[in-house]
Amino acid sequence: MLTNHDFDKIQTFPDAKAMLRNAATLEDVRRLNEAVDERFLRDHQQLSMLDEDWEHWTRLIAQKVADIEGEEPLAPSLEQENRNGR
Repeated sequence: MLTNHDFDKIQTFPDAKAMLRNAATLEDVRRLNEAVDERFLRDHQQLSMLDEDWEHWTRLIAQKVADIEGEEPLAPSLEQENRNGR
């Protein structure tokens, strides 16, 4: 389970993606997404993400939820992205 202490370590888009890989439940995904939203939208100094990164993040969240719920893939999985070097 991801904790608030974990979320305090999020400073970059790669940090957020790495943490998303460790999210095991829908609750983890929801809390992580809220933490990213808070750090990106409310305090631009705390998390650096380009607009392109933000759009990518949105797709990754949707995919992680689909993975957890056992649905068909919507986009490349985090594992595929790792293999592709993203």
